[in-house]
Amino acid sequence: MTIKRHTAKLQSKFSGRLAVSPKARAARRYVLKIAAVHDGRLPWEWTTRVYLHAMRLLGPNRVQASRWTVESLNQPSDRMNAALAAIEADILVVSLSATRELPNSINRWVDSWLPYRPERAGLLMAILGVPQQPGHFLSRIHEYFHDVASVARLDLLPRQRLLPAAHPGVVDETTAEDSERIVQVLSQVRHHHHGFASRAYSRGGFPGVSCTH
Repeated sequence: MTIKRHTAKLQSKFSGRLAVSPKARAARRYVLKIAAVHDGRLPWEWTTRVYLHAMRLLGPNRVQASRWTVESLNQPSDRMNAALAAIEADILVVSLSATRELPNSINRWVDSWLPYRPERAGLLMAILGVPQQPGHFLSRIHEYFHDVASVARLDLLPRQRLLPAAHPGVVDETTAEDSERIVQVLSQVRHHHHGFASRAYSRGGFPGVSCTH
């Protein structure tokens, strides 16, 4: 038997064993989706550091990040896009000041996606800017996001950043727990296929979201 025929026979024999399933191929191509909403009065580094860190862990081609300001959520088109992103996101990042009541735009945004998010693994990271002497707003905002995470079946990862923003060592804080949780989220959701958002929206849209101007 020639080497060529022998090689062909071996390839035929083991092709079934060596074939990569579509699910495995999808897992290799999986892109971690991060959606962020940020208070424009706070440093952008508070949110960008999260997905830059994810890119260092997973590679720049394995992370897809989108972000909006709290103020932009007052625009119906931006709120709709942010709701669609939240439905499909593996990691949600919300960066807010804990020196005031929760903005109404945040409530409307959450109400726009929460009923439509599928029950699957994910992480909600709440980054709250706190003053030297935190007031009652901090506990109320934390309780709100705890309830959101519970309903959405998301793991809650709260983080506090001391105000003023220029306080040394605050912006650059990245803990080992943050890295571990990002990797955990990827391992839990990488085999899931998205597309739920487009199907949900085609069935009638999201409450509180309007495409009209």
